[in-house]
Amino acid sequence: MVAPSLKYLVNDNTSITLEYNFQGSKYLSNGNYTFSPKQYADPGIRNDFFYGDPSMEPGKLRDHSAYVYFDHKINDRWEAHAQIAYFNFRMKATSTWANYLTADGE
Repeated sequence: MVAPSLKYLVNDNTSITLEYNFQGSKYLSNGNYTFSPKQYADPGIRNDFFYGDPSMEPGKLRDHSAYVYFDHKINDRWEAHAQIAYFNFRMKATSTWANYLTADGE
């Protein structure tokens, strides 16, 4: 994750702040979804268990966001604040889902 921030003091009463966030990841298909006859949080399934097809392309996630904040102190009692934001989220992934599961886990 990258998250720089820059604040510019225009004068004693006014500032402009710029923020940017980026996070990206590459992961196996289906994430952490697993299926078990014991249902949710089966302690017999290790965290690194993967039941998907290893030939599937890994999922890719890219998340960009940018913010601009404008702050101005009008007087001792009043302040003005304005903000704008930009978001760009992209994800390309595949999933494998169980069609059925017997009581013995087959």
